Amino acid sequence: MATIRKRNGKWQVQVRREGVGTSSRTFHLKDDAKLWARQVEREYDLHGLSLDLKSLRSITVDDLIVRN
Repeated sequence: MATIRKRNGKWQVQVRREGVGTSSRTFHLKDDAKLWARQVEREYDLHGLSLDLKSLRSITVDDLIVRN
């Protein structure tokens, strides 16, 4: 679920999913923040993968086998 809040005159977005992690980004316009949040949530829904490469590197083949 995405959380959008105004912070220091900018819009901060956090998208959190259990088992996937957290993605965050800051925008000048609220509409841009909403669009990015929808895109990230859609990506999570379609692929179930994190956009964060650090967390992807920690996934093992065993994790993938158990997941499916």
